[in-house]
Amino acid sequence: MSQPDVPHDQQCGCIHPALTTALAQLLGPHGVYIQPTINARTVAQYSATSSLTTPPSTDTIQASSTFPPEDIRMIHTHASYSVQPIPELISNEDGNWTLTLNVPIPQDEVHPTLTSFSYTIKYSTANDHWASVVQANILLATTESQEIPEGISTVLNTNGSYRGGITVMPQTREGADTMCLSSVLAIKKNDLQGQWNHFVDRQQIILNVRIVQSSHLYLQFHVSEYPTSVILRSLSVDVSATWLDDQEGRRLLHELHEYEMQADDAEAQAAAEKRARKVAETEQAIDELGEEEAKERQRAAERQSAIDARARNKAEAEADKASLERRSAEAIAEAEKRAREEAERRLHAGKEGHRVTDANVHAKIESALSRKLAQDRNCSAGYVWIQEAHGFRCGAGGHVISWEELNAA
Repeated sequence: MSQPDVPHDQQCGCIHPALTTALAQLLGPHGVYIQPTINARTVAQYSATSSLTTPPSTDTIQASSTFPPEDIRMIHTHASYSVQPIPELISNEDGNWTLTLNVPIPQDEVHPTLTSFSYTIKYSTANDHWASVVQANILLATTESQEIPEGISTVLNTNGSYRGGITVMPQTREGADTMCLSSVLAIKKNDLQGQWNHFVDRQQIILNVRIVQSSHLYLQFHVSEYPTSVILRSLSVDVSATWLDDQEGRRLLHELHEYEMQADDAEAQAAAEKRARKVAETEQAIDELGEEEAKERQRAAERQSAIDARARNKAEAEADKASLERRSAEAIAEAEKRAREEAERRLHAGKEGHRVTDANVHAKIESALSRKLAQDRNCSAGYVWIQEAHGFRCGAGGHVISWEELNAA
């Protein structure tokens, strides 16, 4: 493949605007070209020596001396990459590769606003040939996107436009939803004279981009080149981003948090009041149940007391009845005893077989025989009654009346 000539000023080492025509011829109708906002320089050749010289340090090419810039009114984040040689490209087989650098977004701020993005890229090569196409992209990935892998990647985006092995499309993960905030395209001229060829891209881009939560900000440096088997590479990148806090968003978020806290407090208070009501209702139910149980115990005690009283009254009545019966039996026994004693006394006092002559005694005997005793107890022969120890017996001896029968009459 033939390489188009690139206009070059040997005095200042700057690429002229006439590069646009050559670049358009190189990329073809489907390529992407963005007019670079800086001069892409090639460093003047070193004096020829028998061995390769190493590239100068970053300070030699006037890299930013302060990363991040000191500004107490703003928030700065920083990212960097500096490797020589590049491990992923040691085999020197990859002519299309991309460095993706994740630029931190302040996590403690409310929707921070990106106001400035500054970067310095220095890419140096030796022992390569023909020109290289380099492109720096600032990419913003939304929350729905997957993170783009950091570091060096040689896997090309299949959506890119290729011509002669060169692509200038941003390298992103397939399906990732990203936005390109800035893109700078340039041509790096190389030679095979055993010298280091340097490309320096220094940009400060003013932006006003409000970042939503969980977004990702990247600086992507893409290179399409024609490597040789002995190519040497050195890459150094410094990035600084400046952010402003969204005061209005913070205020609204603070109000939202206060509202949520108030709502949570109100909900917690309502829940506490509900729990207190339930506790009060439970305590009241327990008290009512206790009162009902106490009343039931009192009623049971009263019923038991009534049962005990009835049992006691019954026992007392039975005891009184038994006592009365006992006293009656004792009285009868006592009366019989006295009658027996009296009869014995009289029996011993008079002779045996003394006839009854007392009219009152005969009247009682006749009354007992007529009202209380059966007719067969009456002596039909008319014998007189004779007093004995157990009562009276008729003179014939066939009829007897006891003292109990006589006293009962």
